[in-house]
Amino acid sequence: MLIAGMALAIVFSTFASLPANVGAAPFTATANLNIRSGPDTSFPVVGGIPSGGAVEVTGDVQGNYYPVAYDGISGFASADFLTAGNGGDEEETAAGPTGTRYVRDGRLNLRTGPSTSNGVIAVMPDGAEVQLGGNIANGFSEVTWNGTIGWAATAFLSTDGGFDEPTPEPATPVTPPSDVPSIGDTPIGTAVVTSGGSSLNMRSGPATNFGVIRSLPRGA
Repeated sequence: MLIAGMALAIVFSTFASLPANVGAAPFTATANLNIRSGPDTSFPVVGGIPSGGAVEVTGDVQGNYYPVAYDGISGFASADFLTAGNGGDEEETAAGPTGTRYVRDGRLNLRTGPSTSNGVIAVMPDGAEVQLGGNIANGFSEVTWNGTIGWAATAFLSTDGGFDEPTPEPATPVTPPSDVPSIGDTPIGTAVVTSGGSSLNMRSGPATNFGVIRSLPRGA
């Protein structure tokens, strides 16, 4: 009886020390979450919050635990699984595309809702394949990855395997100098020098500024 009395005294003294509900803020649980009698896992569980449940945070964080009130129960819950807001979308959900998409430009958070204030369920690797659920909101798309449904930033989802190939720029044609003639498909065979003079210069390149190797006589 003495031990039981001491335990009850600890619990009631803990509740008495909770801050008043002044400036209480709405939060949402991102997982099934225990409510404990104090801000530590050594304290007993006095209640629970289901994933997605709306909770009132009644004071400042203490040792990574928030003082909370949920369904008539006051206590402490892990700050790691509480996100600010009541879980509502920042913008109305609208119909979006379906099909396969891929994570691009690095790892991407899979969240419980269409906002950065929603909790992270998982982190998807670059190139991960996801299936669109047909809903969009606030720049996020509803997706399914490895059997888990959540929301991901639409800007980082691609249709082409996760890696955008740059569009090649058209090649700029090179215009040869005016004194160098173009070299096309020239027939191979025998030709006869028909120069009006007595000979024809054979040069080291296809222009008059190239050196003369030798002179070819007319009729050669």
